[in-house]
Amino acid sequence: MEELQEKRQLSATPLLLAVGIIAICGIIYELIIGAISSYLLGNSVKQYSITIGLFMSAMGVGSYLTRYIKRIYLIPSYLLNSQLALPVDYQPFFFSLRMAIRIFTTWSCT
Repeated sequence: MEELQEKRQLSATPLLLAVGIIAICGIIYELIIGAISSYLLGNSVKQYSITIGLFMSAMGVGSYLTRYIKRIYLIPSYLLNSQLALPVDYQPFFFSLRMAIRIFTTWSCT
């Protein structure tokens, strides 16, 4: 009985590590999106509140939908999440580049 419990506990370690990494990345994404939106739109308190609210809502919807996910869908779900993370990683760079191009074109036209 103890062997089975120890084996089960060892198999949960990679899952806990993955969840921890995803949680840290989510917090970093919240900070980046909040900072970029406050730079572009102003009113940092409002932008951070909207960002955190959207993230919390998405986590709630995701946790609700997990009861319908079967075990066979876990690997495709992981692949989908990893592919969606790539555009989010480069989003602040493209926002900054877009703003730099906009500022440059307005200065060069005047």
